[in-house]
Amino acid sequence: MNKPRGHGFTAISFAQQLARINTSAIDSQSSAPIFSNLRNADLVLTHCRPQERAGLKRFKVLELTLAICVAVTSGFYIYQQSQPKWQSIVATDVAPADMVSSIKPAQTASFLSLPPWDIEFALNDMEKDVVSTAPYREAYEVQQLKLADLYQENQSNVAAYQGLADELPTSVLEVRNELIELRQKLISDGALFPYADKTLTSAMAALNRAASDSYKLSTVTGSRAQHLAQLILSGESKQADQELKEVWLLNQSKAYFYSQVLPKRVMEQIDESIAENTKAHYYSKAISKAEAATQFFGQTPELAQKIRDLKVARSEFILFSTVTEKSIFGKKKLHDSLAELEQNAPGKFSEITDLLGNMATDSIDKSHQKSMPARGAIAVERALKDYLTESRG
Repeated sequence: MNKPRGHGFTAISFAQQLARINTSAIDSQSSAPIFSNLRNADLVLTHCRPQERAGLKRFKVLELTLAICVAVTSGFYIYQQSQPKWQSIVATDVAPADMVSSIKPAQTASFLSLPPWDIEFALNDMEKDVVSTAPYREAYEVQQLKLADLYQENQSNVAAYQGLADELPTSVLEVRNELIELRQKLISDGALFPYADKTLTSAMAALNRAASDSYKLSTVTGSRAQHLAQLILSGESKQADQELKEVWLLNQSKAYFYSQVLPKRVMEQIDESIAENTKAHYYSKAISKAEAATQFFGQTPELAQKIRDLKVARSEFILFSTVTEKSIFGKKKLHDSLAELEQNAPGKFSEITDLLGNMATDSIDKSHQKSMPARGAIAVERALKDYLTESRG
């Protein structure tokens, strides 16, 4: 009983040995922990065949193993779900070569999009697992080297703009102070006319607003080196750290604005201008603007489709305006419109030309009845015959 693991019995045989104890012979005053219901266990266990006992033992082991596997899997899944996307490969047993190939681009992109202070904290926190975090470290180092090269190429421009931003608030305040001195001298020489006093007061108020706005711009685009140094030396390190992080986050947001938001807004302005020309039936101007947009945005599918639609609309406008005699266009214009229509809308070409032919025939018949020439209808009918003959030949 003192060393149950040393007796060599299995759990079943140990229970059987306990069940053979005559509990009635034990002194009722004894405090030995022997229970009479062990005899019931002996009845069950001793009546089992050896094969059944072995199967029961294997089943218990299998049941315990499955329970452990479920617990481990559930715990690992919950832990993984609580980790950032970029941390999902940390603490794995995968070989380094296989691990690198298993990292998804989205994981690296998510990691690199973090602020630098969060990246450094994460890498330091995972320092013990150097192998699994090596891809992230390498990606971060490559990113920083590329940014350093970019900064070196544009360092002079960056410094120039930062200098302007740093000096702007001081320059505005100097102009304001000079204006105040001028007003005081004018007053000392004699009473100012009301309109002059009002103008000077308005100018000083405008300079006050300009000074305040220029200071706000300076906090974002200026170097801020002197300001941050003064904060740190005066014991305001936390404020300096907070301001630096705020400026970094703001500039990162500006980078996204210039790469994603601004191009979309520019395209919206161009679309509005194109729509105005289209509404006024200035299709050639609208097409020119759309083609100009491709010089900036490239031959995108959206712009290509817009140009095709505009050319189809222009062709339809020329052809239908002529056949209805709202505006009569010349032979070349009609021919070019048919060619442009077939090129940009081949599926609609037969349908539109059939409709134009029927409209021209009806208009010509009505003109004979009224003894009025249908010049537009005749021009479209001739253009259709010439173009179809030319294309078939």
